[in-house]
Amino acid sequence: MSTPPFLIGATLLFWGAQAGWLWLGALAAIVLEAPRYAKNRIQFTQADLDRIWNLCFVLLFGGLVVAFVTSDGAAALTNVANNNSISNRIDALNKGGRSVILVLLWLPLIYLPIAVAQAFSEQERMDWSTFSWWLRQQRGKGTRPAALRLDLNVAVFRDLSARHERRQPAHAPLPDHRDDSDGVGAVEPAFEGRFLLRRWTTSLVLVLATAFTAQLSMLELQRLMQRLDSALIARFASGRGFDPKEVRTALGSIGRMKLSGDIVLRVEAEGAPPPLLREASYKMFLSPSWAATRHGRPEQNFIEVIPESDLTTWKLMPDKPTRKKAIISGFLSGGQGLLPAPAGVAKLEDLPAVQFETNQLGVLRVQEGPGFYQTTAYYDDGRSIDGAPDGIDEEVPNSEKQTLDRLVDELGLRELPAAQAVKKLNEFFAREFRYTTWLEERRRRKETETPLTRFLTRSRAGHCEYFATATVLMLRTAGIPARYAVGYSVQERKGQEWLVRERHAHAWCIAWVDGAWRDVDTTPANWVSVEAERSSAWERWKDRWSNIWFAFSKWRWGKGEWKEYLIYLVIPLILLAGWRLMAQKQWNRSKNSADSRNPRVPQPGFDSEFYLIEKTLAARGLERQPEETLAAWTKRATAEKQGGADDLAALLQVHYRLRFDPGGLEAPERERFRAQVNDWLERESRKQIRNDRSDHANS
Repeated sequence: MSTPPFLIGATLLFWGAQAGWLWLGALAAIVLEAPRYAKNRIQFTQADLDRIWNLCFVLLFGGLVVAFVTSDGAAALTNVANNNSISNRIDALNKGGRSVILVLLWLPLIYLPIAVAQAFSEQERMDWSTFSWWLRQQRGKGTRPAALRLDLNVAVFRDLSARHERRQPAHAPLPDHRDDSDGVGAVEPAFEGRFLLRRWTTSLVLVLATAFTAQLSMLELQRLMQRLDSALIARFASGRGFDPKEVRTALGSIGRMKLSGDIVLRVEAEGAPPPLLREASYKMFLSPSWAATRHGRPEQNFIEVIPESDLTTWKLMPDKPTRKKAIISGFLSGGQGLLPAPAGVAKLEDLPAVQFETNQLGVLRVQEGPGFYQTTAYYDDGRSIDGAPDGIDEEVPNSEKQTLDRLVDELGLRELPAAQAVKKLNEFFAREFRYTTWLEERRRRKETETPLTRFLTRSRAGHCEYFATATVLMLRTAGIPARYAVGYSVQERKGQEWLVRERHAHAWCIAWVDGAWRDVDTTPANWVSVEAERSSAWERWKDRWSNIWFAFSKWRWGKGEWKEYLIYLVIPLILLAGWRLMAQKQWNRSKNSADSRNPRVPQPGFDSEFYLIEKTLAARGLERQPEETLAAWTKRATAEKQGGADDLAALLQVHYRLRFDPGGLEAPERERFRAQVNDWLERESRKQIRNDRSDHANS
């Protein structure tokens, strides 16, 4: 390791503390600091390093995909492209920021394999082609310039700094080299500067182009996924859904009323779940349909709810305290639809939607939301988001009034308080009526007899729509405001969750009791068992498919808990890849601990014969100064008549090529350079002998 001791370890410890994975940071720090004190090294081939970097690239790409999927970053960018509204831009900014932060948080773990490989490798540096597909292609063709290597553990490239000329490696036979970096202005730019500028410029352009292309591809892929999501949800996510403006009942229909057993909702709750989940409510009865209200009335107009700062929390009644909560999961075809919720809901959490609306009839509608949602609803008895009752909530159709007046008078409901009237009406339906999904055709019927009158006076058997409609109109006749509600009944428990099937779609009454709207369900309780008995023999297999689709949807929309444990999945994958690589490598023990702690490889030009000329002239008193370059020193030596100007200048140019040119010298050139230096040394040796003899004779 060429970094200062414990610098990398301290950095990883800091990262682990900030990321919440201190134990992982400490483990990585130990692994990367251990090679300083270990004697064993691994001889990695270039192919090994290529594969390790490929693993890091796969981890990086996987991290990007996971981060954007779990944070819905790609969906947010797509929403901005389709609708550049303020809310969309804010949503994209928040989700995109979370995605980027998440990827940056994982970077030390993503690049840990290549860092460990360098730490335990016999080579101090890695070739640039390890990190570049284009350079690998050039390497395969044999046309790539050599000798460019990268040390991941330092911020500067020591190979590109000629100031390291004076830092002799442990294996070099020639000591005390001086600094010649300042004197290569005419040589180093020729071989290093242009090469590096071209490489860096090309790499930068490729990175920017790749990023731009990837961004466009992600946007297009997201558009495709959204269309696919809508198609799949429409195909596999069952649920008939309700219209907030009008619902047509089956009053008077002939035959069996049967719905499928497909799962449409899942509910999790501590203790008992909410018994009913309402989707819509209606005020006007126009047999056989219920309508929200008269045309043009403000009750059916939707008002947009402003989310909290996290853009996933929606406070419907901020000042209402709540003691109950339930996690409701379901599908929204095309990312929009009505949201089932318990009575008295005051707040929704973890519901990502661009637009969320409600109206005075208690309807919750999602616009531009996810295809799958898993939201937490906080609710309690008492106040609700429904508007106060008005005259329409007490209207009774003239066609039903005579029958309703007679029954209400028989039960004495007008004289009772609202709560007692509701209780007595529940007892009346439980005692006198029965639930059935089979409606027989009556051959003899009065011309003025409506389906509801026949239900109340003659058949006294029907499904939930009969009971709900009769309850609403009887309470209104007794002077108690009431409305017709539709949604789902929560009744089937499987493990830790409650399953809501399509056949659990239900209708009931909500009545104004003690200053608040209350659920009033007069349908006999045995309707649950009646529906269950008619379940399909294939329901068990359909449930298994539904569970698979539900799990996939949670993963697709980032609602599963798996992402919290993703770090524990990545670690064994890295260890497995490392084990498969290391098991085939031969560990080499260095000859001494100093070499093992600082393994080096020969660098080009350190064995240049030109240094022999420097030593020869230094022995004669012409030593190169600490900050003097070889070029300046050569000129000074020539000026002092210690060597031929042409000879030294030419030899210095060849030395620079050997030292700094990525291509180096061909074998014939190197032999010729060695011969020229030896010839120069021999001439200088003979000249020195003649000078010594002349001085001796003169003395």
